[in-house]
Amino acid sequence: MSKQYLPLDFPLLRSYHLMHALEGPARGVVLLLHGRTGNGVDMIPLGRRIAGVCPYLDILIPDAPYLCVVPESPLGKSPPYQREWYDLSLDAREDVQVKQCSLSVEGLCALLKMHVSASSAALPIVICGYSQGSSMALLLGLRKTPGVRRVVGYAGRMVFHDGYEAVAGSLPTFHLLQGGWDGIVKPTEHTRAIGLLSAFGAEVTAEFFPDVTHDLVDEVQDAIVRQVKHAFSRTNDSGG
Repeated sequence: MSKQYLPLDFPLLRSYHLMHALEGPARGVVLLLHGRTGNGVDMIPLGRRIAGVCPYLDILIPDAPYLCVVPESPLGKSPPYQREWYDLSLDAREDVQVKQCSLSVEGLCALLKMHVSASSAALPIVICGYSQGSSMALLLGLRKTPGVRRVVGYAGRMVFHDGYEAVAGSLPTFHLLQGGWDGIVKPTEHTRAIGLLSAFGAEVTAEFFPDVTHDLVDEVQDAIVRQVKHAFSRTNDSGG
């Protein structure tokens, strides 16, 4: 795993972590999106789990672009490793949130395009997100981002989805995971996201973990790895 820095003229994003396929040329790409108040380092353990099961995949883990101000931090300032995809502070303006979210989506699309275009073949993509990163993953799926085969979201909300069109058959498949004791993203948000995605014409499956809180625990990580492996099984079996 190595940290890569993007040029200053790149859309919004500045850095990401890259794990090249451990076996031969990559046959697919996994994009892992961290939650609010963290950064890409938080998702490296999950990336290593995926690499252990699917060594034929490149794994990208970007750092969210915005510094995250957390009230409990000294003097209201946060360390540089606390980041977010859009402002979630209590006094955040919705128009600012929508703009920041849109810019983050554009930056993530540009990162995927840059990485895939460097390959000699079109690579299928799976996007996995946690918490606020899950919200971003769902939007990337609704955006019909080229190459995206499956979106896996854990403990995330559907946000700022106005303007996306319902086109049955044109979307990736979605798999949503939720903890029953999550006090940050309530299970009702999980149900709402399933309903909204279905209304867009998406194929949605789900897993519910009754005794899990908001944390990215081993049980949930294992479930995400299974989803990634399943999404790429056809590519792996066909050898292309």
